[in-house]
Amino acid sequence: MTPTPDASIQRTIDLEHLERQTLYDKALQNEVLGLFHQQLLSARSAIPAATGRERLDLAHSLTGAARSVGAFSLADALEAFQDAPFDPKAAGRVLDLIDRVIETVDAIRALSSEKG
Repeated sequence: MTPTPDASIQRTIDLEHLERQTLYDKALQNEVLGLFHQQLLSARSAIPAATGRERLDLAHSLTGAARSVGAFSLADALEAFQDAPFDPKAAGRVLDLIDRVIETVDAIRALSSEKG
């Protein structure tokens, strides 16, 4: 039986969008997700201590990456964060979503490795 992504994965990352973006190539999908994972980890650790300009730059670059892999909720939160980079609610929402997307990327990559 082939493992299938659960609903929480599908809500966090639009898997159909990701597949289209990677031309349905699982190896490319895993490579893209690996790069995105590293970008998420880097942003997650940098945002709390970042200056206003650094927060804007991080949010801007991560927004494009999130949209490209189908993490649309994160991209929307990052856009709101760019409007208010020091708003604790906006920052907290972004950090929470980054954590959720990191977990989702890990789950997708695990499912992919199980499929062989």
